[in-house]
Amino acid sequence: MHASGEALWHLDPGSAPERRTPICCYAVLLFLLSGCTADLVLPSSFDQQLDHTITFVALREHPDTYRGRLIALGGKVLNATRLKDRTEIEVLHLPLNNAHLPRASLTETQGRFLAFQKEFLDPALFPDGTRVTLVGEVSGSTVKALGDMSYSYPTLEIKYLKVWEVVRPYSWPGRHPWGFPFPAPASSEKEHRGRIF
Repeated sequence: MHASGEALWHLDPGSAPERRTPICCYAVLLFLLSGCTADLVLPSSFDQQLDHTITFVALREHPDTYRGRLIALGGKVLNATRLKDRTEIEVLHLPLNNAHLPRASLTETQGRFLAFQKEFLDPALFPDGTRVTLVGEVSGSTVKALGDMSYSYPTLEIKYLKVWEVVRPYSWPGRHPWGFPFPAPASSEKEHRGRIF
């Protein structure tokens, strides 16, 4: 599924009507599934706690201003490191779409942030390209080396973490190949709510 929530599928204009019907039905099913996914990404218990007014740019420029605020962020995991008393996850920020899924295009990033989990998270859970959606409490910022420069990372304490598994596009056998790459549904996601995986 595209970041816009539209299903990617193809229909040959010259095909017979009876061949169109199943594909249209699958498109409708995907549309309904996207709506269900939006409801499942973030637990309803966070509805009244999240501050939706904080943009990532504002957080990056004034992290101390938002200490203690609860926000939802998403992105691509760049690195996961096991520290002495917690796990550090470096994330390339990607805007969340209406279904709270990180957008696919890396050109939409507005920077990086660090998310910390007090309990052990195996870095192997975050293979290259892993996308995450998380709820975190803003804790400030920290400066680290990024190549030859110093970079100020906004920091968050993880309250809820959803790790998205990448699903390869599926081709329907027959005359009309079509695919719909999208993150795995909730039943096959790895979830973390302050406990060890």
